[in-house]
Amino acid sequence: MRAVVYEGPNKLSIEERETPTPKQGEALVKVTANGICGSDIHGYTGETGRRVPGMIMGHEFVGTIADIGPDTEYPEGWHDQSQYAVNPVMSDGICDFCKAGLNHHCRNRLIFGVSPSVVGAFSDYVIAPIQNLISIGDKVDPEWGALVEPMSVGYHAAKRAGIGPGEPLLVIGAGPIGTAVVLAARRLGTGPVIVSEPNPERRDRIAALDVTAIDPINDDLPARVKDLCGDLGAQFVIDAVGSSRTLADSLSLCSPRGTMVLLGMHEPTLSFDSYALSVAERHLVGSFCYTAEEFKETAEWVATAPRELEGFISTRVGYGQISERFALQGKGEDLSLKVVFTPHSDN
Repeated sequence: MRAVVYEGPNKLSIEERETPTPKQGEALVKVTANGICGSDIHGYTGETGRRVPGMIMGHEFVGTIADIGPDTEYPEGWHDQSQYAVNPVMSDGICDFCKAGLNHHCRNRLIFGVSPSVVGAFSDYVIAPIQNLISIGDKVDPEWGALVEPMSVGYHAAKRAGIGPGEPLLVIGAGPIGTAVVLAARRLGTGPVIVSEPNPERRDRIAALDVTAIDPINDDLPARVKDLCGDLGAQFVIDAVGSSRTLADSLSLCSPRGTMVLLGMHEPTLSFDSYALSVAERHLVGSFCYTAEEFKETAEWVATAPRELEGFISTRVGYGQISERFALQGKGEDLSLKVVFTPHSDN
């Protein structure tokens, strides 16, 4: 099989690898589509150090079952063309975290394309535990299955914030994850939703989702937030960027005793005004990925073909363009909402 191999900062190669054989409890998944995540780009450039040379990245994927291991049953409803979103978080199922339903904190957690020892989905095939496969049915474009993972990230962050129906939310950043947060807010009945985004293209795109999009550079963001949320500011803020600057904005715009969720990972180390957190008794909450149940719930939502996902996938690339696309995104020259890699296409 072919695979995209990370060689080091700003360098990828296409290699031939042996197609793996599934063991008991495993499936050989033929990758239909895999989304390029911001964390992949930051790893590719070497900014975060979260990717190591020689590994195969990719964790936002969907595919069909090409084979299963011995003494392993196919999932219910399986047929040759069944499409499955794959939860990339593998857990042992026996530690205290797993027993508590917090498998994403498993002490022995492995993540496709993030853990160096696990082959990711920038490849023709991957081996996955059969229980990590969630059907997306037959009502949607199969590629939409690659959106389940980022949508689950946004859904988990919104739930971590503890937002209730009808409560206002401020989102910092309108990239793929910020957009996923907005769509999660819709699922939870949250509103109104305000989004701060400096890029005009992304701002226009998010505004089409019936939210208030504000330019934090050329507009008076604090004044606009007060107009929309009241003098105290926003009770709930989700930072989908994760830089020292956006964290400072989030804290300043969050109301006293409000909740600010740090979701984005643009910078590995952040600095902020600790007084802004402690004096106003604000809550600073971290958000990482999602539980297995949240991934399943999101896959079931995607399977209903929600119209908000139309156009979310803006670009498709195969092996021929993958290196160029990574380079463009690494330089900040490609602001596509979501680029998906389609390994079995002619691109």
